[in-house]
Amino acid sequence: MTWSIVVTGLAERLFGVPWPAGCPLRLLVTGGEQLRVWPRGLPFEVVNSYGVTEASSVRLAARLGPFAGSTGRLPSVGRPIRGTRVHVLDDALAPVPDGEVGELFIGGVGLARGYLGHPEQTARRFVPDPFHGGGRRLYRTGDLVRVDEKGRVEFVRRLNDDPKVGGVRVDLAAVEAALLASPEVTGAAAAIRVRDGERPRLVGYLVADDDRLAPDEVIDAVARRLPPQMVPGVLVRLTSLPLLSSGKVDRGRLPEPTADIVFRGRLATARDETEQQVIDIFREVLGRADIGAHDDFFGLGGDSMGVARVRQSLLERHGIDVPYTLIFRQRTPRRICTAASDGGEEPR
Repeated sequence: MTWSIVVTGLAERLFGVPWPAGCPLRLLVTGGEQLRVWPRGLPFEVVNSYGVTEASSVRLAARLGPFAGSTGRLPSVGRPIRGTRVHVLDDALAPVPDGEVGELFIGGVGLARGYLGHPEQTARRFVPDPFHGGGRRLYRTGDLVRVDEKGRVEFVRRLNDDPKVGGVRVDLAAVEAALLASPEVTGAAAAIRVRDGERPRLVGYLVADDDRLAPDEVIDAVARRLPPQMVPGVLVRLTSLPLLSSGKVDRGRLPEPTADIVFRGRLATARDETEQQVIDIFREVLGRADIGAHDDFFGLGGDSMGVARVRQSLLERHGIDVPYTLIFRQRTPRRICTAASDGGEEPR
């Protein structure tokens, strides 16, 4: 076999496989989801693609170079193939400038006539092409994208499809990419979990071969790459990710983060008196004793009202005036104390 087409989830796993010398594979094409990792050191070429059934599958493609990941961006889906027209438009069907986010519209050869027996849905998704006459149409994909400085299309997210935590939109693909950035992590998924009477929690699921992997190191690595609302409060370590027959992660089968499966290292002891005071207040507010210096307040069930209680207790009992936003952003006793000692700046 010299070339193969596989779904994104399988491709990401194949990137981490040690390939033997003399491997006959020369080309691997992938698509179906946002590709979250870059291929490195492979003996074959990788093409990332984008397509929709309504436009006869693959419509954009990008060759991925081995060192392109150094930009810090996720892999793009490239440029349109021959016979395909793409436009990035706003709600009024006007083009958006390069670098700004808009909805992807596809035209050209291979466009479907519509949905059989569903004229209203057809009218919503297949619209007259405002840039070309002759009855030509565009398919509105429902995907938000942007065009980079080299004319390549970068997938951002599905329109109105990202979940929210605390009213803030969370890009699950970006969270998963940040988890996979840790070299010990070989598989990752992210999901929002809500239990009765509790606030939504962002949960990270990971597969790792190294038993020495520490959860706080993973969280710190994610925190350096993403804003606070996109840092998982809880990690669950799995032997493998549940998959659909298509090879995509079956999010419905990701387990609830119950106490017996949450990935936690040994409880880190306080480095000084102030850190111990924060730990003690966390324990009191959250009603549990198994809290150490690296434990995430929100991951253990805390909420905004709890943050207010933590702040008030620190001020009244110990005379420590910590901004509400600092507690919300730093989340663990150690990070809170480090940031406070730096004059309120976030630790790097």
